[in-house]
Amino acid sequence: MNLVNKNWQSSKYLHNAIESINTLLEKDPDLYSSLRNLFFVITSADIPSLTNQTIYNSSSNGFAVTESNYYMPEVSKNYFVHLIIVNQQICEQANLDDEELTAVLLHELGHVFNMYKQEPIPTLIYCLKTNTTYNADLEAKTKEENSIYNEYYADYFVVKNGYSQQLIKSLKKYTNLDFAINHDQIAKRIQMIQNGDCEFTGILKELKPMVK
Repeated sequence: MNLVNKNWQSSKYLHNAIESINTLLEKDPDLYSSLRNLFFVITSADIPSLTNQTIYNSSSNGFAVTESNYYMPEVSKNYFVHLIIVNQQICEQANLDDEELTAVLLHELGHVFNMYKQEPIPTLIYCLKTNTTYNADLEAKTKEENSIYNEYYADYFVVKNGYSQQLIKSLKKYTNLDFAINHDQIAKRIQMIQNGDCEFTGILKELKPMVK
C-alpha cells in the first residue's frame, strides 16, 4: 500500500500502521499483489496538497473514509486509486495507538476487498420505474440495512486479519468523543465482533482502468 508523497504528513503519522498492513498483505500475495498498489493513504492534513479537491472535508466525522475511483493526477495522467483519508485530528483526540490505527485502515480496505453488494433502495422514482408500490418505511429500512451491512462486511476484513480487539477498542474510543455519531450502529458492530457473528463474504469493489 502506497503513500502519495513521502513528504506529506501521512508518511510520518501512519508509517507503523501501514507497515503492519503491508506485512499482512504479503501473506496472501496471489490475492493482493496486483491490487495493493492501487491504494493511497493520506491524512486530512494532506488534502490541501491534492490537485483534485472534490473530497475536501469528506473525512470530518470519523476516523477515516475511502474515496473509490479517485482521480489522482499527482501520480500519472488518468490515474485512479482507492484513496483512504485518515482524519489525524480525530484519531489523535481519541488517542489511537498504532495497532488501533491499523484496524482503522484495515476497515477501510475492507470496504474494497470485501464490499457489501447493496440492495436497491426503493425510492419513489425506483418504484415507478419498476412498477412496484412505494413504501416510505421500506425505503428507510433498506437504507439503514445497507448502511450497517456495509460496515459489517468491512469489519469482517479486520477480524479476518486478526485485529478484532483493536477495532473494538478504536470504536469504543470513538463513541467517547463528544461529537461522535451512529452510537447504536457502532454498538451493534461491536456486539457482532464480540459474538463472532461477523463472517460476511463480499465482493471486490472495481476500480476504473488505470491509463498511463
